[in-house]
Amino acid sequence: MTWRRVSTSFVEVLQSLFECLAGTAGYAAIAIALVLVLARPSPRALAGGFFPRDERRNAAILFWVPILLPTVPALIKNINLISLWNTPALNLLPVMLLGSALVTLPRVAVARIAGVALVFTLVSVALSPVVAFVILKQGVENNAAYARLVMEAADREWHATQATGGKPLKLIAGPFVLVSSASFYGADKPSTLAEFSPYLSPWADTARILREGMAIMCEAGDPNCLKAIEIFSAISPGGRRTEVTLTRRWLGFENAPKRFMIATIPPRQ
Repeated sequence: MTWRRVSTSFVEVLQSLFECLAGTAGYAAIAIALVLVLARPSPRALAGGFFPRDERRNAAILFWVPILLPTVPALIKNINLISLWNTPALNLLPVMLLGSALVTLPRVAVARIAGVALVFTLVSVALSPVVAFVILKQGVENNAAYARLVMEAADREWHATQATGGKPLKLIAGPFVLVSSASFYGADKPSTLAEFSPYLSPWADTARILREGMAIMCEAGDPNCLKAIEIFSAISPGGRRTEVTLTRRWLGFENAPKRFMIATIPPRQ
């Protein structure tokens, strides 16, 4: 699944904003409930925490601006927002909840809050292998789970292609998420030509492709990506084209194998 960042209508923008703000509140719900139950702050104390008039005002600005400011360009440019983008602002949530001088927190409440946080952390650590196993078996979107393996395959194919002349692999092309994730694992620190789009990758123009060459990585059943291989192979022939079947392994377990096409486009001689 690929997230579509541009909305098709103003109604969709409003829906996106609502879901974004509601999702942000959802991320904070457990912490807010914990404070409400154990600290029992008054409405006035909460208002003083989230909208202070003293020296804590700067902290409140740092909390609210990242959450609310993106709504302005979103409304102007019809952009969908994602609540996950707001999680860094929640680092200041404890200051908003407990920073008011009107909040009185008994020692026993502090111990209980710390205890709940400790138990939650330990349970999360204990369940992490189970979560990892489920993710391994179910996979993640946009083939991101195979990014390292695809990049390793692309590196092998590139250096096995005689027409590359031993040059480093400085450019990879393919679907946006796949190449953006794979580039992190590239031995030669390649940049990306995402979706073969000059708009998404203005640094990868035709002159650079012809000068440095590139590797293209596609899921075997992606017709648009496979068509791009044909186009670029015709522009600069002499490369290799290999289909590989990749499987991730973890603690003796494997995920479903998936086929990818790796094509090398050598520099034009």
